Amino acid sequence: MRDFINYLKNPSEDLKLPAKKIWSVLLVFLTIYIIKIIVAIVSHMVFKDNAPDSGLRDLPTVLPLWMVLFIPPLLEELSFRLWLKRNTVTILISSVCFVWCLASMFLSDVLYSTDRLVLRCIVALAVGVAVALLLKKQIINAKFPIIFYLSAILFGLMHAHNFIDVASIAGALFVLINLAMHTLTGLFLGYVRVGYGIVASFLLHVTNNLVVVYLYL
Repeated sequence: MRDFINYLKNPSEDLKLPAKKIWSVLLVFLTIYIIKIIVAIVSHMVFKDNAPDSGLRDLPTVLPLWMVLFIPPLLEELSFRLWLKRNTVTILISSVCFVWCLASMFLSDVLYSTDRLVLRCIVALAVGVAVALLLKKQIINAKFPIIFYLSAILFGLMHAHNFIDVASIAGALFVLINLAMHTLTGLFLGYVRVGYGIVASFLLHVTNNLVVVYLYL
C-alpha cells in the first residue's frame, strides 16, 4: 500500500513494477476492494430510503453474461487507461473509445446495449479521430500527473450514468460517494496499467466487476 500511496504523490509514466511485487499489488487491490464493499454497505444503510436506482439492473436483459463481464472493462480500459502510455496509436484508440462512451450516454438508456450501435460507432470514429488529431500534441506534452489524475476522475464521473432518478440531496450524496470509490479504483488501475501494462489492468478490472455482475444478476 505504501508504494501505491507514494506513487500517487508523484505519478510517473516511467514506472516499472517488478514481477516479484505482484503479490503486494494484489494485496492493495484486495484492500481497496474491501474498502469499497464496506463503503457500499454503509452508504446503502444510511441512504436506504434515498438511494437512486441503478441502471446496471438492466444490463443482464440487453447483453449476455460474457459481454456484461468483459466488454465494459475492455472499453473502459481502452478509454481511460490505454493513453497513459502516450503515443499516436494509444491516444487515437482511447479517444475513439471515450467518445463512444460519451455518445452512448446520450443515444442509449443502457451504456453498453446494442441500441443505435451503428450510429454510436460512426460518431465515435468521426469525432474520436478528430479529437485525437487535435489534442495529440497537447496530450503528449502535458505533465503526466495531470494526465494520470484526469483519467481517474473521468473514469469516476462516467459511472454517474449508472444511477437514475436522483431526486434528493441525500441521493446525490450517495452518488458522489459511489463516484469517489470508482475514482479510487481508477487511480489503482492506472497505477497497474503503467506498472504492468494494459492487460494487467484489464484483468483486475474484470475481477473488480465480478461482484457487480453477481449483485445485479
